[in-house]
Parts: sequence; C-alpha cells; structure tokens
Amino acid sequence: MSKNPRARSAKLRAIERDVEDVIYAKPDQSLEEAAALMVSSNVRHLPVVEGDELVGIISVRDLTR
Repeated sequence: MSKNPRARSAKLRAIERDVEDVIYAKPDQSLEEAAALMVSSNVRHLPVVEGDELVGIISVRDLTR
C-alpha cells in the first residue's frame, strides 16, 4: 500500500467515475479506427471492451510497430 495519502484518493476517484465517460474500442474495430479515436480523444492508451469486460489495451506504441 502506498504511503502517499493522495494515492488512495486518486484511486477512489477513478473507480467512482461514470462508465459513460470512458473512451474505449471494441474488438471488431480496425486499428485505423482505434488510432483515429485515440487522436481525436487525445489519449495514448485505449481500453478494448467487449460487453462489460476489458479484453485488452491498445497503446500508441502498439500502433507504431
């Protein structure tokens, strides 16, 4: 456990965040679509979600390989 009292607070805020605010890709989306979503949303990591389960994460580095 972190000795930083702010670390616990940050974790709670992330957990409490509305699911509708999360930007994600679906497994059937193309890499081009995922890359466009990442650029338009200004994010470097994009969760891949199927139904209500996290099935992967795409990073900018993954797209540049």
